[in-house]
Amino acid sequence: MNAAIELGNLVKEYETPAGVIKALDHLDLTVPEGGIFGLLGPNGAGKSTTLEIAVGLRKPSSGTVNIFGRNPQTDSQWIHQRVSIQPQESTVFPQERVGEILSFWASLYDHPRDVDKVAKWMGLDELLLRKVAKLSGGQKQRLNVGLSIIGRTKLAILDEPSTGLDVMARDDLWKVLRFLAEEGTTIVLSTHDLDEARVLCQEVAVIDHGRSVAQGSPEELIRKHAEGTLISCRVSPDGISDLVSMLRTFGEPEVVDKTTISIRTDDTDPVIAVLSSNPAVSQLRMNEPSLHDAFVKLTGHDFE
Repeated sequence: MNAAIELGNLVKEYETPAGVIKALDHLDLTVPEGGIFGLLGPNGAGKSTTLEIAVGLRKPSSGTVNIFGRNPQTDSQWIHQRVSIQPQESTVFPQERVGEILSFWASLYDHPRDVDKVAKWMGLDELLLRKVAKLSGGQKQRLNVGLSIIGRTKLAILDEPSTGLDVMARDDLWKVLRFLAEEGTTIVLSTHDLDEARVLCQEVAVIDHGRSVAQGSPEELIRKHAEGTLISCRVSPDGISDLVSMLRTFGEPEVVDKTTISIRTDDTDPVIAVLSSNPAVSQLRMNEPSLHDAFVKLTGHDFE
Protein backbone atom coordinates (compact mmCIF):
# COMPACT_ATOMS: atom_id res chain seq x y z
CA MET A 1 0.00 0.00 0.00
CA ASN A 2 1.27 3.49 -0.88
CA ALA A 3 2.02 5.94 1.88
CA ALA A 4 0.30 9.31 2.16
CA ILE A 5 2.71 10.52 4.87
CA GLU A 6 6.17 9.26 5.79
CA LEU A 7 8.00 10.84 8.72
CA GLY A 8 11.47 9.56 9.59
CA ASN A 9 13.46 10.21 12.78
CA LEU A 10 11.67 13.53 13.19
CA VAL A 11 12.97 15.95 15.81
CA LYS A 12 11.54 19.37 16.67
CA GLU A 13 13.21 21.49 19.33
CA TYR A 14 12.34 24.94 20.62
CA GLU A 15 14.71 27.32 22.35
CA THR A 16 13.15 28.82 25.48
CA PRO A 17 14.53 30.94 28.36
CA ALA A 18 14.36 27.80 30.48
CA GLY A 19 16.30 25.74 27.94
CA VAL A 20 15.59 23.51 24.96
CA ILE A 21 12.17 21.86 24.74
CA LYS A 22 11.96 18.79 22.53
CA ALA A 23 8.43 18.65 21.08
CA LEU A 24 9.23 15.68 18.84
CA ASP A 25 11.79 13.10 19.84
CA HIS A 26 12.95 10.99 16.86
CA LEU A 27 9.38 10.26 15.77
CA ASP A 28 8.76 7.71 13.02
CA LEU A 29 5.35 7.49 11.38
CA THR A 30 3.89 6.08 8.18
CA VAL A 31 0.29 6.87 7.25
CA PRO A 32 -1.14 4.60 4.53
CA GLU A 33 -3.07 6.13 1.68
CA GLY A 34 -6.85 5.75 2.00
CA GLY A 35 -9.20 5.58 4.98
CA ILE A 36 -9.17 7.47 8.28
CA PHE A 37 -5.99 7.52 10.35
CA GLY A 38 -5.81 8.88 13.89
CA LEU A 39 -3.04 10.42 15.96
CA LEU A 40 -3.99 9.58 19.50
CA GLY A 41 -2.53 11.26 22.54
CA PRO A 42 -3.17 13.76 25.33
CA ASN A 43 -2.67 17.49 24.95
CA GLY A 44 1.02 18.30 24.63
CA ALA A 45 1.97 14.89 23.24
CA GLY A 46 3.21 16.35 19.93
CA LYS A 47 0.24 15.67 17.66
CA SER A 48 -0.24 19.22 16.35
CA THR A 49 3.48 19.73 15.81
CA THR A 50 3.64 16.49 13.85
CA LEU A 51 0.78 17.53 11.56
CA GLU A 52 2.10 21.05 11.01
CA ILE A 53 5.52 19.72 10.04
CA ALA A 54 3.92 17.15 7.75
CA VAL A 55 2.28 19.85 5.62
CA GLY A 56 5.18 22.30 5.72
CA LEU A 57 3.78 24.84 8.21
CA ARG A 58 6.77 24.19 10.48
CA LYS A 59 10.29 23.03 9.72
CA PRO A 60 11.71 20.09 11.67
CA SER A 61 14.96 20.45 13.53
CA SER A 62 16.02 17.22 11.83
CA GLY A 63 14.51 14.20 10.12
CA THR A 64 12.70 13.51 6.87
CA VAL A 65 9.19 14.40 5.70
CA ASN A 66 7.42 13.06 2.61
CA ILE A 67 3.83 13.61 1.47
CA PHE A 68 2.94 11.30 -1.40
CA GLY A 69 6.70 11.07 -1.97
CA ARG A 70 7.17 14.86 -2.07
CA ASN A 71 8.96 17.22 0.30
CA PRO A 72 6.48 19.84 1.59
CA GLN A 73 9.27 22.40 2.02
CA THR A 74 10.44 22.22 -1.61
CA ASP A 75 7.23 21.14 -3.38
CA SER A 76 4.80 23.45 -1.63
CA GLN A 77 2.74 24.33 -4.72
CA TRP A 78 2.25 20.66 -5.63
CA ILE A 79 1.36 19.89 -2.02
CA HIS A 80 -1.11 22.80 -1.83
CA GLN A 81 -3.40 21.33 -4.48
CA ARG A 82 -3.41 17.89 -2.88
CA VAL A 83 -3.24 18.48 0.87
CA SER A 84 -5.37 20.60 3.19
CA ILE A 85 -5.22 21.17 6.93
CA GLN A 86 -7.62 22.34 9.61
CA PRO A 87 -5.44 23.70 12.42
CA GLN A 88 -6.51 23.23 16.02
CA GLU A 89 -6.98 26.96 16.45
CA SER A 90 -7.53 29.39 13.58
CA THR A 91 -9.62 32.47 12.89
CA VAL A 92 -10.25 33.38 9.28
CA PHE A 93 -11.29 36.87 8.17
CA PRO A 94 -13.69 37.59 11.05
CA GLN A 95 -15.50 40.42 9.22
CA GLU A 96 -16.25 38.34 6.11
CA ARG A 97 -19.38 36.26 5.66
CA VAL A 98 -19.39 32.48 5.83
CA GLY A 99 -20.43 32.07 2.19
CA GLU A 100 -17.74 34.49 1.02
CA ILE A 101 -15.02 32.65 2.92
CA LEU A 102 -16.09 29.26 1.57
CA SER A 103 -16.23 30.64 -2.00
CA PHE A 104 -12.82 32.27 -1.68
CA TRP A 105 -11.26 29.08 -0.28
CA ALA A 106 -12.81 27.04 -3.09
CA SER A 107 -11.27 29.42 -5.65
CA LEU A 108 -7.78 28.47 -4.45
CA TYR A 109 -8.15 24.89 -5.75
CA ASP A 110 -8.34 23.47 -9.25
CA HIS A 111 -11.26 21.10 -8.59
CA PRO A 112 -13.12 22.27 -5.47
CA ARG A 113 -16.29 20.86 -4.02
CA ASP A 114 -19.56 22.75 -4.35
CA VAL A 115 -19.83 25.51 -1.74
CA ASP A 116 -23.50 24.90 -0.98
CA LYS A 117 -22.90 21.16 -0.54
CA VAL A 118 -20.02 21.68 1.90
CA ALA A 119 -22.05 24.28 3.81
CA LYS A 120 -24.89 21.79 4.17
CA TRP A 121 -22.53 19.02 5.29
CA MET A 122 -21.16 21.33 7.98
CA GLY A 123 -24.56 22.61 9.09
CA LEU A 124 -23.73 26.10 7.86
CA ASP A 125 -26.26 26.35 5.01
CA GLU A 126 -28.44 28.78 6.97
CA LEU A 127 -25.45 30.85 8.08
CA LEU A 128 -23.91 31.77 4.72
CA LEU A 129 -24.68 35.48 5.18
CA ARG A 130 -23.46 35.64 8.78
CA LYS A 131 -20.09 37.23 9.54
CA VAL A 132 -17.47 34.87 10.94
CA ALA A 133 -17.09 37.04 14.04
CA LYS A 134 -20.74 36.39 14.89
CA LEU A 135 -20.41 32.60 14.84
CA SER A 136 -20.37 30.52 18.01
CA GLY A 137 -17.31 28.47 18.89
CA GLY A 138 -18.84 25.28 17.51
CA GLN A 139 -19.91 27.04 14.29
CA LYS A 140 -16.38 28.39 13.77
CA GLN A 141 -15.04 24.89 14.23
CA ARG A 142 -17.43 23.55 11.61
CA LEU A 143 -16.38 26.34 9.25
CA ASN A 144 -12.70 25.48 9.73
CA VAL A 145 -13.41 21.83 8.92
CA GLY A 146 -15.45 22.91 5.89
CA LEU A 147 -12.52 24.97 4.61
CA SER A 148 -10.24 21.95 4.95
CA ILE A 149 -12.43 19.71 2.80
CA ILE A 150 -13.75 22.15 0.18
CA GLY A 151 -10.65 21.79 -2.02
CA ARG A 152 -11.29 18.11 -2.80
CA THR A 153 -7.71 17.31 -1.82
CA LYS A 154 -6.24 13.80 -1.75
CA LEU A 155 -5.26 14.28 1.89
CA ALA A 156 -7.20 16.20 4.55
CA ILE A 157 -5.47 16.76 7.89
CA LEU A 158 -7.78 17.66 10.75
CA ASP A 159 -6.41 18.71 14.13
CA GLU A 160 -8.99 17.75 16.77
CA PRO A 161 -11.94 18.49 14.44
CA SER A 162 -14.69 17.59 16.93
CA THR A 163 -13.45 19.95 19.66
CA GLY A 164 -16.26 22.28 20.70
CA LEU A 165 -18.98 20.34 18.89
CA ASP A 166 -22.07 19.00 20.59
CA VAL A 167 -22.89 15.31 20.24
CA MET A 168 -25.24 15.79 17.28
CA ALA A 169 -22.77 17.99 15.37
CA ARG A 170 -19.97 15.53 16.15
CA ASP A 171 -21.99 12.60 14.81
CA ASP A 172 -22.81 14.58 11.66
CA LEU A 173 -19.11 15.33 11.20
CA TRP A 174 -18.25 11.65 11.56
CA LYS A 175 -20.75 10.80 8.80
CA VAL A 176 -19.14 13.36 6.48
CA LEU A 177 -15.63 12.07 7.20
CA ARG A 178 -16.70 8.48 6.54
CA PHE A 179 -18.26 9.57 3.23
CA LEU A 180 -15.11 11.42 2.17
CA ALA A 181 -12.95 8.41 3.04
CA GLU A 182 -15.21 6.15 0.99
CA GLU A 183 -14.90 8.66 -1.86
CA GLY A 184 -11.12 8.27 -1.76
CA THR A 185 -9.85 11.07 0.47
CA THR A 186 -7.17 10.09 2.97
CA ILE A 187 -8.10 11.66 6.31
CA VAL A 188 -5.64 12.12 9.14
CA LEU A 189 -7.06 13.46 12.37
CA SER A 190 -5.56 14.10 15.75
CA THR A 191 -7.70 13.45 18.76
CA HIS A 192 -7.59 12.99 22.50
CA ASP A 193 -11.08 11.46 22.33
CA LEU A 194 -10.65 7.71 22.73
CA ASP A 195 -14.21 6.98 21.62
CA GLU A 196 -13.68 9.00 18.44
CA ALA A 197 -10.48 7.12 17.66
CA ARG A 198 -12.06 3.69 18.22
CA VAL A 199 -15.27 4.41 16.30
CA LEU A 200 -13.88 6.42 13.39
CA CYS A 201 -10.31 5.34 12.64
CA GLN A 202 -9.18 2.23 10.77
CA GLU A 203 -5.68 2.76 12.14
CA VAL A 204 -4.15 4.91 14.88
CA ALA A 205 -0.72 5.85 16.15
CA VAL A 206 -0.26 6.48 19.86
CA ILE A 207 1.85 9.62 20.37
CA ASP A 208 3.46 10.23 23.76
CA HIS A 209 6.15 12.74 24.70
CA GLY A 210 6.99 13.37 21.06
CA ARG A 211 7.33 9.72 20.06
CA SER A 212 5.13 7.24 18.24
CA VAL A 213 4.97 4.34 20.68
CA ALA A 214 2.56 2.03 18.83
CA GLN A 215 0.54 1.84 15.63
CA GLY A 216 -2.28 -0.40 14.43
CA SER A 217 -6.04 -0.67 14.36
CA PRO A 218 -7.78 0.25 17.62
CA GLU A 219 -8.84 -3.36 18.10
CA GLU A 220 -5.32 -4.60 17.42
CA LEU A 221 -3.84 -2.25 20.02
CA ILE A 222 -6.45 -3.33 22.56
CA ARG A 223 -5.78 -7.00 21.85
CA LYS A 224 -1.99 -6.63 22.11
CA HIS A 225 -1.64 -4.17 24.95
CA ALA A 226 -4.76 -4.06 27.14
CA GLU A 227 -4.73 -6.50 30.05
CA GLY A 228 -8.02 -8.36 29.97
CA THR A 229 -11.53 -7.66 31.23
CA LEU A 230 -11.86 -5.63 34.42
CA ILE A 231 -14.26 -7.27 36.87
CA SER A 232 -15.27 -5.38 39.99
CA CYS A 233 -17.77 -5.88 42.76
CA ARG A 234 -18.91 -4.58 46.11
CA VAL A 235 -18.06 -6.83 49.06
CA SER A 236 -19.20 -6.72 52.67
CA PRO A 237 -16.25 -5.74 54.89
CA ASP A 238 -16.11 -9.08 56.67
CA GLY A 239 -15.78 -10.93 53.34
CA ILE A 240 -12.92 -8.96 51.78
CA SER A 241 -10.00 -11.01 53.08
CA ASP A 242 -11.38 -14.44 52.12
CA LEU A 243 -12.45 -13.25 48.66
CA VAL A 244 -9.03 -11.73 47.90
CA SER A 245 -7.44 -15.09 48.76
CA MET A 246 -9.79 -16.96 46.41
CA LEU A 247 -9.28 -14.51 43.54
CA ARG A 248 -5.47 -14.79 43.68
CA THR A 249 -5.90 -18.06 41.80
CA PHE A 250 -6.89 -15.99 38.71
CA GLY A 251 -4.65 -12.92 38.99
CA GLU A 252 -3.87 -9.99 41.24
CA PRO A 253 -7.05 -8.66 42.88
CA GLU A 254 -7.03 -5.06 44.04
CA VAL A 255 -8.95 -3.67 46.97
CA VAL A 256 -10.00 -0.31 45.53
CA ASP A 257 -11.59 0.91 48.72
CA LYS A 258 -12.81 -0.79 51.86
CA THR A 259 -15.76 -2.42 50.08
CA THR A 260 -14.71 -2.81 46.43
CA ILE A 261 -12.52 -5.45 44.79
CA SER A 262 -11.38 -5.45 41.15
CA ILE A 263 -9.37 -7.92 39.09
CA ARG A 264 -8.27 -8.10 35.45
CA THR A 265 -8.45 -11.42 33.68
CA ASP A 266 -8.60 -12.92 30.19
CA ASP A 267 -10.68 -15.84 31.48
CA THR A 268 -13.82 -14.30 32.98
CA ASP A 269 -16.03 -17.38 33.49
CA PRO A 270 -14.32 -18.90 36.57
CA VAL A 271 -13.98 -15.46 38.20
CA ILE A 272 -17.66 -14.72 37.63
CA ALA A 273 -18.55 -18.15 39.03
CA VAL A 274 -16.61 -17.48 42.25
CA LEU A 275 -18.08 -14.01 42.70
CA SER A 276 -21.66 -15.01 41.84
CA SER A 277 -21.66 -17.82 44.41
CA ASN A 278 -20.30 -15.64 47.22
CA PRO A 279 -23.06 -14.18 49.45
CA ALA A 280 -20.80 -11.27 50.46
CA VAL A 281 -20.65 -10.00 46.86
CA SER A 282 -23.02 -7.47 45.25
CA GLN A 283 -23.04 -5.01 42.33
CA LEU A 284 -20.94 -7.15 40.02
CA ARG A 285 -19.62 -5.21 36.99
CA MET A 286 -17.57 -6.11 33.92
CA ASN A 287 -15.65 -3.67 31.72
CA GLU A 288 -14.17 -4.99 28.49
CA PRO A 289 -10.57 -3.97 27.73
CA SER A 290 -10.48 -0.54 26.11
CA LEU A 291 -8.25 1.74 24.09
CA HIS A 292 -7.66 3.66 27.32
CA ASP A 293 -6.30 0.48 28.93
CA ALA A 294 -3.98 -0.05 25.96
CA PHE A 295 -2.75 3.54 26.17
CA VAL A 296 -1.96 3.25 29.87
CA LYS A 297 -0.08 0.00 29.29
CA LEU A 298 1.92 1.51 26.41
CA THR A 299 2.84 4.78 28.09
CA GLY A 300 2.81 4.01 31.79
CA HIS A 301 0.50 6.90 32.61
CA ASP A 302 -3.13 7.92 32.32
CA PHE A 303 -4.45 9.62 29.22
CA GLU A 304 -4.98 13.08 30.68
